[in-house]
Amino acid sequence: RYAAFSPDGKTLATIEGRGAIRLRGTAEGRTALVIDCDVDADARSLFVSYSPDGKVLAAPHGKGVGLWETATGQQLMVMVPDGDWDQSPVAFSPSGTILACASREGIQLFDCKTGRAGQRFKGSSCDSVGFLPDGQRVVAAGGGDVRRMDVVTGNERILVENADLDIVALACPPRGEHFAVGDRKGSIRLYDAKTGGVIGTYESLGGSI
Repeated sequence: RYAAFSPDGKTLATIEGRGAIRLRGTAEGRTALVIDCDVDADARSLFVSYSPDGKVLAAPHGKGVGLWETATGQQLMVMVPDGDWDQSPVAFSPSGTILACASREGIQLFDCKTGRAGQRFKGSSCDSVGFLPDGQRVVAAGGGDVRRMDVVTGNERILVENADLDIVALACPPRGEHFAVGDRKGSIRLYDAKTGGVIGTYESLGGSI
């Protein structure tokens, strides 16, 4: 995502080019803050993401993920995932204490307070990642597969395998045991997060999600 709203909806953060994050007030459209970032030229995608309390912003920086205070623009830390991380999207846990980084090699978790690396889930390429409401389970999607991973134990379960979708987006709700994925053809599918069963399918007018 090149842009993200703050949780209170009062600020819009956007990545501009490969060197700046701009924060604008949504009421008047004025720039409140510009944060310098260094996006690697080989980045597969650009993203910007707010922590649940809106106090921290995550975005690409060098070969890793930078965290900045949204009030001052001060950089808090840079976390560099192991292996060949290609700056794919990230997701904060509901508590804002864990950051999940997706990549071609799987998922890497980080402690947002210390910057220390946590569980690493190797496997298929991941294009999108999200936390279920309890914050203890991560859902990752790539190609036609969706996996669910336990943050504490490291246990994994394949919820969806070889689906007739080329998944490019995933969304987890603030409440409930389900998640949604979208594909390049514009389809959206809703799944049960416990069983992987299909709850519903929604077709768009065409075009990638």
